[in-house]
Amino acid sequence: MLPNLVMELVENHVTAFDKATQQSSIPPLRPAMILPVLLAVLDIPYPEPPSHLDHLRSKLSNLSLKSSNVWATATLLLVYVLHFNRRHVTDTASRKYDLHALPIAHIYRTASRYCSVGDAFEFVFPVLSRLVLDECPYVLSSLSVVTSQPSPASLSILPPTHVSLGRTYGHLKKTQQTIHMPVVVDLLCDLDLLPIDQAIPWLTWLVETVLPVAMGSSPPFQEPSTLSMFKAPKDKLLARPSTALAFPEVCGLIQAVWSRSADGHPTPHALQLHLVHALCPDGAYSFQDLVQEPFSILRCDPRVWRHGPLLQLLLSLLTTFRDVSSVHLRQLHADDALHPSTVDVNQFILVQDAIIVHALLNVIARLDAEDAYPQFRLLVKELPAMYDLLPSIPDLLSANDLAQLSFRCHLASALCREYPDAVSTAVAQTADKFLSTQVVEFLTAVLPALGAMAVAFCDIAEECVQLLMKLRVQINHQMTDTLNNNTAVSQLEGTVQRVFAQIVRSTHES
Repeated sequence: MLPNLVMELVENHVTAFDKATQQSSIPPLRPAMILPVLLAVLDIPYPEPPSHLDHLRSKLSNLSLKSSNVWATATLLLVYVLHFNRRHVTDTASRKYDLHALPIAHIYRTASRYCSVGDAFEFVFPVLSRLVLDECPYVLSSLSVVTSQPSPASLSILPPTHVSLGRTYGHLKKTQQTIHMPVVVDLLCDLDLLPIDQAIPWLTWLVETVLPVAMGSSPPFQEPSTLSMFKAPKDKLLARPSTALAFPEVCGLIQAVWSRSADGHPTPHALQLHLVHALCPDGAYSFQDLVQEPFSILRCDPRVWRHGPLLQLLLSLLTTFRDVSSVHLRQLHADDALHPSTVDVNQFILVQDAIIVHALLNVIARLDAEDAYPQFRLLVKELPAMYDLLPSIPDLLSANDLAQLSFRCHLASALCREYPDAVSTAVAQTADKFLSTQVVEFLTAVLPALGAMAVAFCDIAEECVQLLMKLRVQINHQMTDTLNNNTAVSQLEGTVQRVFAQIVRSTHES
């Protein structure tokens, strides 16, 4: 294991400049060999330090040594897996290892307990922490809950299994009384240790019963449910909801379990509808309602916009039902081929997308800066349409107002993190050819004086002509774009022609 891990570290830190070489030079270890070793830590607890077992040291020395070797091998393999997957940062689909099937949270929690000076994980824990933060940060959020309020129940059932979870937490599904949230937190943390197929049976109960309780009572909704999506929501309703979430950490843990296991649910549409009802308590939507109007999901509890995990759930639902609606509309159009209609399906889908974007902008414009900025990365990740802003980043950052520039810098940073290799140099240079209005006005005022200087001093005439030729190319390019063409550009074109003619006449006269 150690030679493979060392070679992988060399691959990432030394030859990382050549991506073609990096991705093909050393073949990866087979998943069939890695998975059993990592899953072995679920059946073998990590041995306690010798100071706690002095009276049993002679009897348990061999068992402790075996457990230590299993945990050391699994931890090094996890570091190897996370390092190897970083080769495909921009292409998640081609990654070699499926992280969701690995007990990352269990290994990370154990390593965090034994990472002090002299402990077994002293040197590997910093590297593991950085990799987990980059590849699966949801482990850190669940860890903070476990370490802040340790539960004897959760410690007694480690390592968890589907049978032990049903025996320990099965009464939660049957009870009609108030749900005891500390026990639910233990359940959610243990679900993170189970394979996906064993966590799926808990999803419906978590979404239908636990999530509404974790969100708590919603603030009074003072606007009708049939409100037009083009009308901006009230500032008082969106800016500062009067009621906070009851258990925000539970909402985050539910989102983590949902994100890794919801795709494998046997009835995904029914499960998604339960989630819509939890996030939109004031709207009794049916599945057909959401297929016809997917933007109805945006009429949600206003507290969702401020909480990142809930917003991620909302945007994933929006994308899912938007795709389902598009497929449904195209199928209807194909089935109705014998009765042609004047309605263009693509135009109808475009109208739906416009309604969604308009409604989202209405919400974002009314959120406070400290609430809106943390959600940028999430919005960029969940909304594919944000990709179209990448070619306009140079123009996006040309703002003189400090508040606008701060807003745009956060947006540009989120775009570049999500799509680091998306924009080619040619596209960026094309976007950079557009002259802002301030630059156009400045050149219009300065060029006549520059032409007079070129006439008086012939030595700079050649440089002046080269500048005018470059400006002409940029002006012609900008005049073909209706969004960047205005009267100031036309005035600059006339100024360039007059100055160029002035220099040519002075050259002939001399």
